[in-house]
Amino acid sequence: MAEFQTVPCTPEITGVLLDCSTDSALLGWAYAEEAVSYTATAQSGDEQTATCNTNLTNCQLLELACGQTYTVTLRASDGQCDSFQSTSVKVSSVPCPPQAVVSQVNCLANSARVEWEASSGVDSYTVQAMSMEGDVAGCKTDGNVCSISDLICGSTYNISVNAISNECNVSESAIIQMQTVPCVPEQLEANMDCDSGSVSVSWEPSNGATSYTAVAQGNGGYASSCNSSDTSCQFPELLCGLSYSITVQASDDVCNSADSSAVQLNTLLCEPQNVSAQMECGSNAGLVSWEQGELVSSYLVRAVSPDGHRTQCDSNTTSCRLPSMHCGQQYNLTVTAQDGSCDNSNAYLTLQSVPCNPSNVQASLQCLSNSAAVTWERASGAVLYQAVGTTDGGHQAMCNNSQTHCDLSGLQCGQTYNVTVVSKDNTCSSVDSDTAHVRTAPCPSQDVAVDVQCAAGSMMVTWSANPNAESFHVMAVTSGSTDLSCDSRGHPIRTGCSIENLPCGHLYSVTVTSIRGGCKSKVSGAVAASSAPCVPQNAKGSLDCISNSVWVSWDASTGAQTYTVLANGGGGVNSTCTTSSTACNVPDLACGTQYTFHVTAVNTHCQSSPSNTFQIET
Repeated sequence: MAEFQTVPCTPEITGVLLDCSTDSALLGWAYAEEAVSYTATAQSGDEQTATCNTNLTNCQLLELACGQTYTVTLRASDGQCDSFQSTSVKVSSVPCPPQAVVSQVNCLANSARVEWEASSGVDSYTVQAMSMEGDVAGCKTDGNVCSISDLICGSTYNISVNAISNECNVSESAIIQMQTVPCVPEQLEANMDCDSGSVSVSWEPSNGATSYTAVAQGNGGYASSCNSSDTSCQFPELLCGLSYSITVQASDDVCNSADSSAVQLNTLLCEPQNVSAQMECGSNAGLVSWEQGELVSSYLVRAVSPDGHRTQCDSNTTSCRLPSMHCGQQYNLTVTAQDGSCDNSNAYLTLQSVPCNPSNVQASLQCLSNSAAVTWERASGAVLYQAVGTTDGGHQAMCNNSQTHCDLSGLQCGQTYNVTVVSKDNTCSSVDSDTAHVRTAPCPSQDVAVDVQCAAGSMMVTWSANPNAESFHVMAVTSGSTDLSCDSRGHPIRTGCSIENLPCGHLYSVTVTSIRGGCKSKVSGAVAASSAPCVPQNAKGSLDCISNSVWVSWDASTGAQTYTVLANGGGGVNSTCTTSSTACNVPDLACGTQYTFHVTAVNTHCQSSPSNTFQIET
């Protein structure tokens, strides 16, 4: 009987154990009859193969390709024949490490988006981010994108992605580095230089920052910014009189941090606008006004004059009064806006104070023109002067001049004028000067009357009393002869005087002039008066026997208006005739009677002495 050896029995795989750390699989099986060795084969879908040979009931499949699912079979051998292939088992290798890992910072959220290429044999991924300071953050996902939140600002993170399967979690990617958003700047301080008005801001260094941007946001939308790689910067040309909110943002090459906490700062106040000044003429105070400025708590006005006087006022409104300003000074005014911080925003202007009142005022009467010459000394600040003379009765005369003199004309006679002078500029008048007094010429004499003393050859001239006169001068003016006069003076003064030795036959125009202090009044109204007519000369007569009358003739007498012829027959027998010519017929003479004839000249005021006599008998 022949004997032969049958093929070994087919082995049965009892287990496969994956070793994640070595990328190998430990295969185990039960002993197969007649087997002296075994060969295990692992075949992947993309033709990756691993084998192991052993005379034991286990062996290790080494250098399995990552991310593969292997089909593992086993054959037993007796040295001549191999058994049938065992029933296959499946084993998955270690997942492949993720490749092409990239990260992108979300600057606003301070998170990171991590992305990679998908790996084979992976069930899920974990992302780990570790900062240089030891902070750890991460995320998990079934896909190939994951977001890491709550990162520490200003840090450098080492980021890796680990591919995980059911058996292994050792497939870690290469490490990449990522810089998080710079930290928000802290401890901001803003300062203003009151002299220049420039504003600077400083802060503590921020982790991760390579540069900084400071922004000053003003109310009304006005904004300014400055950049720095240091921890301070200065704003150029911020607008005056605004409240700015200042923030700082830290930056690197990728991100900007969030804005820092804001600090508030008021810029240098604007210069006061629309500033004007004018004098309150009556009070000698200056009223200064302006427009209300933003952020201003109060205003200070200072005034300095050329004579060294200083005065000031302050206000929290839009005007104030500068008291007790010296007259005649051009003050330099400084209007300062104040906020209690920087008080050097100034506006400048000038103000001319009220002119000084003139001094050493003098007034003298100019007799011929009945005006008063007024003089004074020049007053500071005056561009024009006005002199006013006022009587107690209210009559006024005034004159103006830019020089230091003028004449008051049109003065009333017999008055005392109180004279004052004021200085003027384009706005104000000074107070009145000290008062000077001037007394005008007396008024013309009134109620002039003339009483001719015919027999004495004189005239008595009288007039009403004139208290403003110290003396009177009477003139009797005639033609063809010497003018006559008389004066009245002394204490008490008389209101009449007599002109003696009047020559016969003259018509006089009589006036009276009042005199005081060397000044004469206008002459009074003229009064006509006549001296006695001259005595008729060469009187003679002739008898008319038929009518028993006598024709009498004579030479004309100076000053005569009419003539009267008287025939005196004695015993009361008389006869007369009157005529304005130089001959007259005396009628109704008694017969046989001897008459004595004479002629008398007559005018309005007087009659002359009788002419020479002659006798005729009828």
